[in-house]
Amino acid sequence: MSFQYTPELKECVEAHEQAVVISDEYKIKELFRTDKDIEYIVDCGANIGAASFKFQTFYPNAKILVCEPEPECMKLAKLNTGNKLIYVEKAVIGDDRKEVQFNVCKWAGNGHVDGHFRWDLFAPMGSKKVAEITVPACTLKDLMEEYGFPRIDLLKVDTEGMESEIFKAVDLRKVKHIRGEWHGDVEKSLIREILSDTHDVLLESDFDTHGGIFAELKPDLDKPKPLKENVRRGIVITTSRYTREFLPDLLESLKGVKYPILVVSNGGYRPKLEIENLIINDENLWEMGGIQRGKENFDEFVHIMDSTVIKDISMFDKLFAIDGNVVLTRGNFHYMGKFETAKLPNLPIIDSKDTAIKLEAHWLKYYREFNPDLPVQSDVMETVHGQRRMRLENDYMIKWKGTWMREEKKEPF
Repeated sequence: MSFQYTPELKECVEAHEQAVVISDEYKIKELFRTDKDIEYIVDCGANIGAASFKFQTFYPNAKILVCEPEPECMKLAKLNTGNKLIYVEKAVIGDDRKEVQFNVCKWAGNGHVDGHFRWDLFAPMGSKKVAEITVPACTLKDLMEEYGFPRIDLLKVDTEGMESEIFKAVDLRKVKHIRGEWHGDVEKSLIREILSDTHDVLLESDFDTHGGIFAELKPDLDKPKPLKENVRRGIVITTSRYTREFLPDLLESLKGVKYPILVVSNGGYRPKLEIENLIINDENLWEMGGIQRGKENFDEFVHIMDSTVIKDISMFDKLFAIDGNVVLTRGNFHYMGKFETAKLPNLPIIDSKDTAIKLEAHWLKYYREFNPDLPVQSDVMETVHGQRRMRLENDYMIKWKGTWMREEKKEPF
């Protein structure tokens, strides 16, 4: 097949056709021999559609997202794949910006989101910016939610320096195969570090400036590992007078737990219960107040809300057996999960309710260490004037068993 091209993009199109389709630089033919069960594919930095064409050739029944923010390249991507796939004219990035500056380059293969491209490496090779455009942006997580992808069986990422940021902003346990390209030695090291916990990684180095990314999801990632010794572990519960009705049920559900339990009460409220380890924060520091106290008292801790009931206390052993931070819920008002103190950032100062709500809605997003390590995560948010009662099930799964709302006789915040 000869790809469609415009006079301005002829050289770029021919180079991509030769490398991706004819030479099969992503080794898709080899992948097909070992894994024919690929249903969900995402092509980030699709350019003129060469990789997507290759994917649809071997996996014609797969659902394929073709992601390319540069309009002229996207036109060719549609032509070169028969306009039969799902086309997303957005830049895939690693943060919550909805628009970004995209630099169009003389060599179309070097088009990129501003701020991550290694001009020091590629300008001497002839790369040159010819235009700046503003394009829509999203994360892989956004795409998966919008298009109903429960997982990604094959992810291709060639985004001219944005690769590590993209990997940081997705649950890598949901990504089976990764193909792509790294750009620059710093990015190469970051990619290896980010992927190594979840994937077997091969980074090809045919050039000093860039090379191939090949990664396969490791088997048995959630299999519990022996716990490290000499580590202070505990359970931290955040409570306050607004949710005090729940605390007795939670404490009852924790009977038999072998880990010390620390109850952190906000806003100067003293629970009318016999609690061995209790810290009272004078100010209403919200959930972050509990996380901060966890940092001060433990090397690793599970933070849960008082509106939670634990149905199987073996959950804690399973959570502590997983390396890294495990986010069970994130969003307004809820930050529950297993956290490692050494991997927690300094917490922001909270001086008012408005500040607390704003920070709790956004804090985890801006610290990439908090990408969920588990395949299931709930984004259900608590209402401002009431609590939704949660149940943490076996195997870390979060399921919502209806809601419980306080009476209308509410105390003012």
